[in-house]
Amino acid sequence: MVNVGRGISGQTLPARIEEVIQNLKQVFGANLVITSIGDVEVTFSVRNLTDKQLISHMMGNSTTIFGTSKMLSGAGCVLGPGDFQILCAQTSSTVSQGLLMRYLPNMPDRAEYLSGFWFY
Repeated sequence: MVNVGRGISGQTLPARIEEVIQNLKQVFGANLVITSIGDVEVTFSVRNLTDKQLISHMMGNSTTIFGTSKMLSGAGCVLGPGDFQILCAQTSSTVSQGLLMRYLPNMPDRAEYLSGFWFY
């Protein structure tokens, strides 16, 4: 089981990442599956939802999950938060690979990343 309060390095996660994870838990309940947590990245899925369904649901509930104080500032997806990047594979597989969520303020090369929701 993944320790939600700690990243891969064993250091305490930034409060903002913990806040968003708690909001995800409130929205998706016991169906939320966190497969990995790093110091800047979280990989997760939701039982009974494909990754495409999950990212679509997150887009519709962006304010509930991410709040309004950190909305888009700078280049990124207008639907998403300004301090996170959420990535979803475009494959049509029904087997979840999970979404990758990056906390951008802690990325060493922040200018290389666009905020918000993205398919790759």
